[in-house]
Amino acid sequence: MNEMLKSILDMDKKSRLQADEAEEAKRKAFDELASIRTSLIEEKLALARKSVDSLHEKELEKAEQTTKILRQKNETAQAKLKTMYAENSEKWISEIFSQIIE
Repeated sequence: MNEMLKSILDMDKKSRLQADEAEEAKRKAFDELASIRTSLIEEKLALARKSVDSLHEKELEKAEQTTKILRQKNETAQAKLKTMYAENSEKWISEIFSQIIE
């Protein structure tokens, strides 16, 4: 009877050890999963930042090109107006003067 009780207690002790080991393995697995999850999130954030930076650069270049084109058009229009003024200013002044006097 003592042998049987001793055997039962030994089995109980072994099963508790196995349960503790299983619980420890479960905790380690969850810790590892949390670590993997964190690293994946960091990787995705890094990729997103890189993508945003790249898009920002492209949009900035596009805006600079558009600004350059618009400045050139503006300078061309100003040059035309100055030329037109230089060519016609005397005529316009005469016409305005004539209309005021009449």
